[in-house]
Amino acid sequence: MLNKRPLYLLIVSPVLIAIQFVVGIVLVQKIIVVNNEQKINSKLETYLRNNMVYLINAETGQRGYLLTGDLKYLEPYNFAVEKTKENDLFLSSFASNDQIQQLAEIKQKGENKLRELALTIALAQSGKRDSAMIVIKENFGKLTMDSIRKITNEFLGKAVEIIMTDQE
Repeated sequence: MLNKRPLYLLIVSPVLIAIQFVVGIVLVQKIIVVNNEQKINSKLETYLRNNMVYLINAETGQRGYLLTGDLKYLEPYNFAVEKTKENDLFLSSFASNDQIQQLAEIKQKGENKLRELALTIALAQSGKRDSAMIVIKENFGKLTMDSIRKITNEFLGKAVEIIMTDQE
């Protein structure tokens, strides 16, 4: 009987070590996958937050220009238009096709908002400030921004929604 125990331990111990090794490898692979997903989620959050900031800055520049007629007020608008393009390139550099399709609505609405802002600025620059104000009063821009906020909040979650609404 004494001879059987050490032989039993010699057989069972390597099997247990092999099982632990396999479990360890599986756990490390899971950790790597989770870390990669967290990095992508962090980049998505960066994209979404930047998108909101740039659109708000563009609106600020448009408003300042329409109120004053002074071109220096367009600086936040011009900056935001350039940064929005960079932000979209940033998105395409890391997001999968599925994620890009999910974010297509936000991207499209952002482009619509920028077109509306460009239209009102162009109208004001050509001396048609009243026409620019009519475009604004149609509420297309406000409804678009409200929609972008809603979709962005759905992506980011309720905790961020509070932060975003407090910043306005």
